[in-house]
Amino acid sequence: SGISHSDLTEECAMLAFSGSPQNAAWLDDSQAKKLLEAEPRQNVDDSASMNFLGRVNEGFEHLLPHIMEVMSQRAETLLDAHRRVRAASRAKGMRYDVSPQGEPDVLGIFVYLPLLNS
Repeated sequence: SGISHSDLTEECAMLAFSGSPQNAAWLDDSQAKKLLEAEPRQNVDDSASMNFLGRVNEGFEHLLPHIMEVMSQRAETLLDAHRRVRAASRAKGMRYDVSPQGEPDVLGIFVYLPLLNS
């Protein structure tokens, strides 16, 4: 039988949605990346900030299925890349499997709000 070898890699992705977690409208990659260029023009007080972040955190279970689907899609993309490299190098007798491990680590939650009238 063959030799088994495992590697663990990590990937970071930015996912964005509009609306509430219960009714999230997911943005595509280019729309999400545009948010990185947004410039703040106004602040909200700490209690409002905690309220908005709390709503996202409380509704996270509604977001998780989409996040897990993205993880699976990215794993499939990585597996396809491995197969192409091995085919191009004519490597034989190797089998690959790429799969997400566990739930994702959320590194940050950012809430963008429309500008309020002063």
